[in-house]
Amino acid sequence: MDSMQIGISLYFLRDPRNLMVRYIGISNDPKYRLTQHWSERLRHYTTGLAKADWFRELDSQGLRPVLDVMITGLTKHQAKRVEHRLVSNWMAKHPGQLLQSPTGIPDNLSEFTKLWDKSSERERLLIERIIAQKSLVSVAS
Repeated sequence: MDSMQIGISLYFLRDPRNLMVRYIGISNDPKYRLTQHWSERLRHYTTGLAKADWFRELDSQGLRPVLDVMITGLTKHQAKRVEHRLVSNWMAKHPGQLLQSPTGIPDNLSEFTKLWDKSSERERLLIERIIAQKSLVSVAS
């Protein structure tokens, strides 16, 4: 996929029992990506992985994650920066709620500053808008 391709979406996977955001991701086809994530619960080698274990728990109750597409129309490069910023922000404000690895996410302020400085004004506004939305407020707090 071309890094300049437009049409990438940022999405949340929410717990249907309390609507808590459990995963933040990007994809050019979020519905299909959800089916890929969901199939992880069937793979034996995913035992012990938080997201797959959460999926197995939901499946045992006859539930599925809620897909919430937050933004569409981003380039892959923009989407990655927005995703990194949101995941980092969420992990800082609500430790333990996201069921994803922070792999690839800068772990210090100087790296975020570099990412932020490279962001366009449009990207910064998108990030700020999503961070400010009530949908990012933890319902478990």
